[in-house]
Amino acid sequence: MEKLNGDRMGKRFFDAFPALQLYSEQAQIVENTTIDKIVTTEDKKLIKVFLRSSELIHKKHIYIVESELKRQIFLNRSKVKIIERFEVADKYSPREFWKKYRDSVYVELAVYSKVIYS
Repeated sequence: MEKLNGDRMGKRFFDAFPALQLYSEQAQIVENTTIDKIVTTEDKKLIKVFLRSSELIHKKHIYIVESELKRQIFLNRSKVKIIERFEVADKYSPREFWKKYRDSVYVELAVYSKVIYS
């Protein structure tokens, strides 16, 4: 994988993608996140966006943002995958984290594998 627009490293989400138009709910969720890097495969068929957040983000919102990035920014030419990192270790005990994030894990499992999900 090679860096794509390496100058964007460490930028706020909408500084990295100023032309992206999101639904207000997703826009509010990602406005305080940071894009650490953007990388692509040599053939440009896959774009990985490394996103960092101080709050948990439900996977359904990540999937919507991935879809909009693909459609609006990369013009459906590349698959877009957001790799999210949450800096929340001091905010939640493991039990609280699971209670708050469980539904998001189930959504991701359902997308990843119906067999594992069931």
